[in-house]
Amino acid sequence: MRYDIAGLIIDFQTNLKNMPEEFTSYVSESDGAADCEVNFLQCSELSPSQGRFLYEDGLKWYTHSENEDGFSVYLSTPLYPFGPVCKLTAAKDWRQVSIEYIKDLSDQQLAVFKFFSNIVIRNLILLHQGIILHASATKWRDKGIAFTAPAGTGKSTQAQLWETYRGATVINDDSSPILKRSAEKITIHGTPWCGSSHKHLNTSAPLNAIIVLEQNDNNSLHRLQEPELSSCLLPRFLLPYHDRRLMDLALSHIARIIASTPIYLLQCRPDQEAVELVHKVILNELDAG
Repeated sequence: MRYDIAGLIIDFQTNLKNMPEEFTSYVSESDGAADCEVNFLQCSELSPSQGRFLYEDGLKWYTHSENEDGFSVYLSTPLYPFGPVCKLTAAKDWRQVSIEYIKDLSDQQLAVFKFFSNIVIRNLILLHQGIILHASATKWRDKGIAFTAPAGTGKSTQAQLWETYRGATVINDDSSPILKRSAEKITIHGTPWCGSSHKHLNTSAPLNAIIVLEQNDNNSLHRLQEPELSSCLLPRFLLPYHDRRLMDLALSHIARIIASTPIYLLQCRPDQEAVELVHKVILNELDAG
């Protein structure tokens, strides 16, 4: 099955009887060359890595072989003490990917698929002028707004308040919206990886503002400048620590986003006043400009 996600055609070859429901609205009828082909399959055992260890972030990243021609990524869990339970193998350009899982995970196929397909998109998009921001993204009158902060700060709450009080639509809730750059603008895209709320839309909008959230007893808003920008925003992007080449691309994308997007710190309560403050200070200013 083929899917169009933020303009990328990804061809998933899998024996899953039903794909995750979140992917339904991204189905593509394109018959041209895919940007990425992913084989998702069950196996009796996983072959060990033949490459050099790179990085560990809950997963273990290796070069795929001594020739360092790609990546092997392993997932282990204490519930299965006999070795890794999942393995992703990717070419260096992320155009060819295989995802293998052991038979004992048969009842968790969809969770494995969603988890590892997210790893594919977060690396692949870097090669196509994009990057994933950990945020809740809304679209209001064709304006894109991203609310970003550490987990539990209130990103989803602010996005939902914009739905309630301004009629905005949530295009990705608290997980993986894509920011994609072009010569003219930055665009924010919904994706099917959307956290526990399952709220997402296959749509996009010009990115008009990024709002960094902090909980506070009072509502206030100010535009961030360096050096505040880097310390507040950089940890919110999903960065490829396993690959220097992809990291250079990621930092280039982030620099362009920072240079062309108003970024604000919103210290706030979860209420309508916070919505109106952002609307008045940011969106009216942008409309006037």
